[in-house]
Amino acid sequence: MSYKIVICIFLLASLATYVSLYICNYINNNDQQDINCQIKTKLTLSLVNGILVSLLFIKYSLNIYSFLYVLLWLILFVISYIDYSTKYIYDITTKPLKIVAYILFVINLISGVTNLKDIIWLLIAISIVILFSKLKYIGKGDISVFCATMMVLNTFMGSLILLVFSFGVSGVVSIFLLAFKKIGLDHRKPLCPSIAVAMYIILILT
Repeated sequence: MSYKIVICIFLLASLATYVSLYICNYINNNDQQDINCQIKTKLTLSLVNGILVSLLFIKYSLNIYSFLYVLLWLILFVISYIDYSTKYIYDITTKPLKIVAYILFVINLISGVTNLKDIIWLLIAISIVILFSKLKYIGKGDISVFCATMMVLNTFMGSLILLVFSFGVSGVVSIFLLAFKKIGLDHRKPLCPSIAVAMYIILILT
């Protein structure tokens, strides 16, 4: 992939991220939240995500899968920032994530990438997530994010790695906060950013 294409992808991804972050203004106005929507913050997040998206395209080249992976990542990036700021995952943000996941799942099903065995293992993985929710380890919004990302990964092993990575990242962050920020053990930390980091690592490494 030429550097000119990479630069174009970076600029388009940064612009798409900046526009998508306007959902934060909508949430602030309609749910009395205080998400940081300053131009400086949006620009910083947009440029960072522009780099991350460019790396995904370099990894997967230009094809239908790369576009859908990037779209899913863009939505997941925005959801993570909102969850980080509010400790809440809104349905208005998870619905487009589910739509992209369904499209990818159907494409894999039609192309033969997904078979009955994969579907059964996927249901088992989703059942584990639901069990975690019943045990109060994760919230309702986290279930939607986990299910969508697991549908995209399309394998039980991928889903299991996602779970391990997500809780691993969350655990490392919690230890850091306990050690250096002196937070209490009852501090509630958003999980979606950890899911996003885990998902991105998997997309880059697999």
